[in-house]
Amino acid sequence: MQSDLGQKDRGKFSMKTLYLKMRCEGSNEVVWNRLFCGNPARPRALMTLWQACHGRLPTKDRLLRFGMLGDKICCFCEGPKSHDHLFFGCSVFGDVWKQVLEWIQVKHHPQEWNEELKWIIRHDKGKGHKASILKLAVTETV
Repeated sequence: MQSDLGQKDRGKFSMKTLYLKMRCEGSNEVVWNRLFCGNPARPRALMTLWQACHGRLPTKDRLLRFGMLGDKICCFCEGPKSHDHLFFGCSVFGDVWKQVLEWIQVKHHPQEWNEELKWIIRHDKGKGHKASILKLAVTETV
């Protein structure tokens, strides 16, 4: 029998038990965690996706809040630069994502970041090649 601290009756530490206990207690899993499981993308791209999912990318609106920029106008389409705008609201980057989706033969019209993330999560289920390609596409595009 194992105690709450991950130790067996014999007094030996069990990392497995500790891990399982921590995982159950920290059950605040985010909805996008599956994007990272089995994703063959480069580590730098995965880190950028992680930052995007947390809303921590240094976009112009965030830099403006920190007093590091004077405006938040998108340099590609003249729209207001924000986290949502950066990926799918900008006409230039929205077209890039559309082309990527067309290339992997997925018919979809991009939406705002949160809605697009939900759509991606719904469509990346499974271990098939299409799910892997979609995970890789979103990771490398972000």
